[in-house]
Amino acid sequence: MKAIVVTALLLLAACGQAPATGGNGTTESTTSGTSSDADRRFPLTVHRSGGIAGFADDVTIAADGTVTGSTRAGTVDCRLDQTLMDPLRAHAPAAASSGPSLSGADRMPVWVENAFGRTDLGEAADAEGLSGAVSAILSELNQPAEQRRHCR
Repeated sequence: MKAIVVTALLLLAACGQAPATGGNGTTESTTSGTSSDADRRFPLTVHRSGGIAGFADDVTIAADGTVTGSTRAGTVDCRLDQTLMDPLRAHAPAAASSGPSLSGADRMPVWVENAFGRTDLGEAADAEGLSGAVSAILSELNQPAEQRRHCR
């Protein structure tokens, strides 16, 4: 059922603007990079699983910052402030891309999905770009609701 809901959301988001295919076979954005264009990259679904701590994060972030889903800490239903949304808007993928392939029981793969496809982030350990934005959001969402500073 959850997969059907995510698929429906992705299809609805895809109706806003179809991606263009570049000469090298990759999907490219036909947007100019403005704030409203970046919003077309939403909803953005973030997945993280595994690791020694047993992470199981599956959240969807809307263009207005509304977050729904679940993390290892429990159900999430809040709204991200600009501190976390601005970097995400700046780096939300406008094309699918592959990251490193991870294997092993203690690995913790992270990926995001939107209308443009899936983008693998490895373990989202980078402090900058999309990995940094996603890592900061997941850290925030795994806090108890009363301790969150940027998602209320």
